[in-house]
Amino acid sequence: MTGELQKRPVDIDRDHAGQTIETVSPDTLKQPFEEVPVHTSDVNIEEERKELELLRETVAFLTTQCTQLNEANSAWQLYQEAQLQNFRSKLLDCLSFDENTSFDMIAQQIVEQISKEREDFNEKYQTLEKVNDILRSGNSV
Repeated sequence: MTGELQKRPVDIDRDHAGQTIETVSPDTLKQPFEEVPVHTSDVNIEEERKELELLRETVAFLTTQCTQLNEANSAWQLYQEAQLQNFRSKLLDCLSFDENTSFDMIAQQIVEQISKEREDFNEKYQTLEKVNDILRSGNSV
């Protein structure tokens, strides 16, 4: 039976065979295997194109957002600097500091100044209390 099958002529549809067999150029056959181009279907190409477009849109969105954040940051820094200059100009008569003094340092100087004035006031008050006590004791005798 096997011999009969081998002897039987086979009709090949030449048109169909031509559609399914891809001709490869001799240059392609000489390339190392890693360099031979991989054929992908149109579906994969379309998916990759959509993914690439989505990535481009995401990059464009993030670039715009980054630009907006940089502008907002610059505006905030200008506002902070203006506030610091305004604050310094108001305190210049009361405290001595240079233009590089930070808010924290100025606040510390204010606290120290208030503490010093409170101590001075308490000392003066105690002195006045003693003088008052002496005067009262002198009047009662």
